Amino acid sequence: MESRFLNVGLEGNGVFKLNIDGSRKGGTGCIGVGSIIRNSLGDWMGGFAVNLGIGQTMDAELWGGYSLT
Repeated sequence: MESRFLNVGLEGNGVFKLNIDGSRKGGTGCIGVGSIIRNSLGDWMGGFAVNLGIGQTMDAELWGGYSLT
């Protein structure tokens, strides 16, 4: 199997990129959400990870979006 890396190409000073993702462990139902913010150089600026307990995948995804408000 061949590995490939994707360069998203953040261009310009003062540009930040936010990634949020939620997940669920199938067997246990444990859900969580995490986020990362990177600057235009790809440097880590901040982020979070939260254990949300037991729930559905959609609960974690929606919580990730809600945390922005």
